[in-house]
Amino acid sequence: MARRDVIHDAVKEALIKDGWRITADPYRIVYKDATLEADMRADKLIAATRENHSIIIEVKSFLQRSFIHEFLAACGQYQAYYDNVKLATSGSELVLGHFLPKFERQNGH
Repeated sequence: MARRDVIHDAVKEALIKDGWRITADPYRIVYKDATLEADMRADKLIAATRENHSIIIEVKSFLQRSFIHEFLAACGQYQAYYDNVKLATSGSELVLGHFLPKFERQNGH
């Protein structure tokens, strides 16, 4: 299992407070020979439509030294998850839960 992001528990708590039920932590996305692991899956009953809505969440804090490297890695990971979720027809929406730190420009730029 991959190491959890530092904001994993905060994102999970926020989802629960918003009425989401965590159904998997982590959540495995399986399609044919490919197995990927997103951080969690959550379900929520939407009262207006009486339908169950499912989301798959990948949590990223972007706190590493190279924001661009981490951002591009997250984009690639998101695309791989998206393609496999779509192919597996799980009916879930993919969500990237993130925290973007404030950036200080160096050397006045």
